[in-house]
Order: sequence, then C-alpha cells, then structure tokens
Amino acid sequence: MITESDISRKTKQGTLTVSWSELTEIYQSSEGLILIDDDGGLPIPFRCISSTEKDWIVEIYERARSIEI
Repeated sequence: MITESDISRKTKQGTLTVSWSELTEIYQSSEGLILIDDDGGLPIPFRCISSTEKDWIVEIYERARSIEI
C-alpha cells in the first residue's frame, strides 16, 4: 500500500510501514525500485507496479525530501 504519507509492504515477518520522510535514497535497478532507510532497503518490483505508479513513487519521495531540507 502506497499513500502520500508512507509505504507499507507485507513480508513474511509481518507488515513493514515506512514514512516517506524516513527514506534516505531511492535507487532503480533492472528489477524495480529500492527504497533505502536506516534499516536497509525496501524493494518494489516492477512486476508489482505500473510505469505511472513508478513515476508517482519517485515524485512522492522527491517531494518528501524537498520538504525535509
């Protein structure tokens, strides 16, 4: 689940929720996006999102980073 305030992903250990303001970097690999925070990376595979959603994720991240600075 991706919202304007955070991103949540179900894992084998439970649900991981990360606020956009907690993210420090975003990388694009051949397989998808990798959102980085202090605890590691949150992969978002391209098979799970559309091109439009990918652009929206990058936009939200960039907006969160510009507000923080």
